[in-house]
Amino acid sequence: MHKGILVSLCVYSVLHATNFSEFLELAKSSNPELQNASVSVKQSYMDKQQQLNYKNPTLELGVSRFEPDIGTSELGPNISISQPVRLFGIADDKEKYGNSKIDVLKSQEQLSYAQFTYMISLGYLKHIAVSKELELSKESNILAKKIYDISTAMYESGVISRGEYLQTKVAYNTSKSALHETNFQYKRNYYELLSSANITEEIEVDLNHIFDLKNDKSLNPEIDFLNKNVLQEQNKVAVDSNVIEWMELSAEYESEPDEDIYRIGLSIPLAVFNTNKELEQIAKLEVQKQNTLVNAKRKQVDFELGQLYHELTELDVLKDGYIKLVQEEEELLEMFEESYKIAKVNLLALQKIKNSLINTKRNLLKAEMLKQQNILKINYLQGAINE
Repeated sequence: MHKGILVSLCVYSVLHATNFSEFLELAKSSNPELQNASVSVKQSYMDKQQQLNYKNPTLELGVSRFEPDIGTSELGPNISISQPVRLFGIADDKEKYGNSKIDVLKSQEQLSYAQFTYMISLGYLKHIAVSKELELSKESNILAKKIYDISTAMYESGVISRGEYLQTKVAYNTSKSALHETNFQYKRNYYELLSSANITEEIEVDLNHIFDLKNDKSLNPEIDFLNKNVLQEQNKVAVDSNVIEWMELSAEYESEPDEDIYRIGLSIPLAVFNTNKELEQIAKLEVQKQNTLVNAKRKQVDFELGQLYHELTELDVLKDGYIKLVQEEEELLEMFEESYKIAKVNLLALQKIKNSLINTKRNLLKAEMLKQQNILKINYLQGAINE
């Protein structure tokens, strides 16, 4: 009988239907932050190539005027060209560093997707919970109407007092007000869900969706992001430890009246005063900081996962207890309704068992929603949040 809690009702007449996976994809495609994250990854490829590009050569053209003591003056051209040449191994270090920065942005993009998916999933689950609360309000109203109808017939037959009759009438009107309020909350929550997903048209929400515990575990997206930052800082150490990156190769031709002069030269900077030692140490300390964050996050995730799995076991036990209690209370309510028709039980007892049944179903609903929340959090922590 508890299955009535899981039956969903779509209140809206909407434009088109969609399941949760389709809803999530629509939400992702409508989110500007996720779109910008993808653009940032593309930009990082361009930035890496820019860092690997060679410097442009320099061409110098000139002319010299020679005026000898005897004879006429002459002009002599001179041409020189220089090309910066990257030292061996520098390009490899820069490429590794560039790739690590790309990996960081990719990991950040995946983290943004996972966090957004988790947020939308929680909002979606909340809407399912409100819809099932609406079903409970409808069921409570139906039961109150049934008791009110019975008491009306008995009052008109003179079996019960006007006071008892008015109690059932008040209880029925109260349940109607509660139903209207829950229906309002359902509609309000529906539009809040669409707004959080940046969806600007009404779409049907699959209120029967159940979030399953995923078996395809991966690395926690936050830990993966921190790991990628560690690798980036490690590669930065290699780059910052390179004191000299370029040398300059030059060639020159100069024409004089009685001879032509050719020169070839190599210019190498000398690391005398600035050895980049401070930059290298700063980068190493940053690696140390990032490793500390990774270790702390791993411990936190492991502890939280243990807690969540323990709670899942306890919630299953709690649900089983509520399911059995619902069955017993439904049977008891049916017996009380039949007895009330022949005035063998009082009104207070009938109302009490009716309220107890609804409260038990509400507790069962809360236990199920808590279990679903735990499943979503476990999936997120294990890197399996994406549908």
